[in-house]
Amino acid sequence: MNGKTPYPPISDYAYIADCHSAALVSKTGSIDWCCMPRIDSGSCFGRVLDWKNGGYCQISPVSPCEISRAYLKDTLILETTFRNGKGEARLLDFFTMRKGGEHHPHQQILRILEGIEGETEFEIHMDPRFDYGAIRPWIRQKEAHSYTLIGGPYGLFVSFDFRLEMKHRHRLMGSCKVAAGHSGSCGAKRL
Repeated sequence: MNGKTPYPPISDYAYIADCHSAALVSKTGSIDWCCMPRIDSGSCFGRVLDWKNGGYCQISPVSPCEISRAYLKDTLILETTFRNGKGEARLLDFFTMRKGGEHHPHQQILRILEGIEGETEFEIHMDPRFDYGAIRPWIRQKEAHSYTLIGGPYGLFVSFDFRLEMKHRHRLMGSCKVAAGHSGSCGAKRL
């Protein structure tokens, strides 16, 4: 690695949560830490602990971009904006909330990708690992854009508006283009 580490500094991460679950989202659009259904549960994405085997969910632009981030006012909804010569898009990351969620949370993380100007191409990689990277879940396609991920006593239900392909029964990969005025989403819910 020529003395370089793949780990970004902790200052490159933003925190999202729903009072029960929590996640860390990198500047490059990768969820590198996520615990569900509780903050003290084993991780389903834990790349901050083990870059190679910890697991992650990344939605990142194919071409180099200027990146800016901020929370929407008075929320824990993270807005990451990607800009380059071809277009501008934003990625919203948050846990879904509802009335009564204090005791019965949705246990769901949602990622919404929106085109703002021009057209931007993104790569999507989902490589989940349960229990701090110890378990590689088996992925099964349920419908055209939804999958179950099961490993030991852990499970996630994921759905995408984008076309993804299963790689080696343990990883989902794909790409998409978002144009101004168009959007798509990705959701993961604890089973």
